[in-house]
Amino acid sequence: SAQATRVERVPINPAMSGALQSILRLRGGATPAAIATRPPSIPTEPTTLVNSPTADLTAHDTQGSAAVTFTGDTSAIVAFTDSGSYTGTNDHFTGWAYSSDNGKTWIDRGTLPTDTIGDGGSPVAVRDELRDRVYLVTLGFFRSDVLRLFTSITRGRTFAPAVNPAAGNDTGAVLDKPWIAVDNWPSPGEGNIYLGYRDFGPGGGMKFNRSIDGGITWSTALNLLPDGGQGAWVTVGADHAVYYFYLDDNGNMLKVRKSVDQGVTFAPAVLVADLSTTGVDGDLGLGTFHTNAYLQAVASRDGAMYVVYADGPSGVDRADVYLKSSIDGGTTWSAAVKVNDDTGTADNWGPAVAANVVGRRIAVSYYDRSSDPNNKLMQRRVRTGGIGTGNGAVTFDPSVAVSARYPAVSGQDPSVDPTYMTDYDTTAFVKETFLSVWTDNRDGDAFYARQPDVRRASVRAQ
Repeated sequence: SAQATRVERVPINPAMSGALQSILRLRGGATPAAIATRPPSIPTEPTTLVNSPTADLTAHDTQGSAAVTFTGDTSAIVAFTDSGSYTGTNDHFTGWAYSSDNGKTWIDRGTLPTDTIGDGGSPVAVRDELRDRVYLVTLGFFRSDVLRLFTSITRGRTFAPAVNPAAGNDTGAVLDKPWIAVDNWPSPGEGNIYLGYRDFGPGGGMKFNRSIDGGITWSTALNLLPDGGQGAWVTVGADHAVYYFYLDDNGNMLKVRKSVDQGVTFAPAVLVADLSTTGVDGDLGLGTFHTNAYLQAVASRDGAMYVVYADGPSGVDRADVYLKSSIDGGTTWSAAVKVNDDTGTADNWGPAVAANVVGRRIAVSYYDRSSDPNNKLMQRRVRTGGIGTGNGAVTFDPSVAVSARYPAVSGQDPSVDPTYMTDYDTTAFVKETFLSVWTDNRDGDAFYARQPDVRRASVRAQ
């Protein structure tokens, strides 16, 4: 496109997220996809859809990497990478949907506010309970040295124009895979916003910024792992400690750095898990699409920390989902506990975790192939469990399938990285329910027999 000439071409690194690789390809100029000549087919189980497939009028029709957050007592949003937002001439690659009934029904809200930089997908959203705001972060579309922070004062129904929260990066920065957290625990530190991401530019690495005034101003970026890493995940403990998790690609190890002064300084890295997989970003090699080993983490009210991740065990079992816990503030971590409860060698990957800090319940959702004897068709499963008092141990109930079976899909959307299917999905908690969202390929449209959409399922915590 004409606007793409305003930015420097950036070489693609295989460790970059699928969203960033897609955006870098689009900057070279892309021909708009043809408009569909027939209407989309009626979707199966329409009540579980988050995005609206009727808005996919071109071959740019991929929705994935879905991040869900509750924005009020009954409201929630899901933000997702959305190639359907891109027309070939604009600067959008993100979608979002809003629910006013605890995630039962959704309204696809279309595109985010337009500016000269644009939104490049790979979104994450979080609620600021102190200020009753929602923050949504994406990549930049026409520029790689910035991120985009959209703020909502309407609990996610609308968003204001974006600002750049990744302050202090030079013009050669190439920013990727952001994650944002808000300190929603009461007392000093409440309302602070913390941001982690990867910088693939010269002298880059795992970067961190913070804001203590509701996202108006941001600290200069700290580099917590120079020239390496990926998969930033930031969370806040009940004591206001800030935990910055990441995958150290020098040996594929999951690590954490902790701050006890609200993100001003960080202690040295602590090993959480030494992975068996040797692929780029911990890729598990499950097909022609990304299956990375990024972790997700959550804190309980009594101070215990939990992480989930996928890894390739020894033998013919290529991928399982694991949970580890820490009851001493991340200093030491328990032995890994396998979460998926299939007894065979089926693939299990892409975990997400959420906790009910009041009721002492936890939920882990993940992709699973155990229902297919050929280990090809996939579905989303959720496993809930109870958190023990004092020792942090989790006692799991049997897992439940929350989706139909469907095949993996990659390489068909002309505007999407050909090895992308989904980089991450999330799970959230409200009242007595865990809400899981995922990328689902069960339905077709006017262009493809299998077209990725975002779907949801609610699972009771008790």
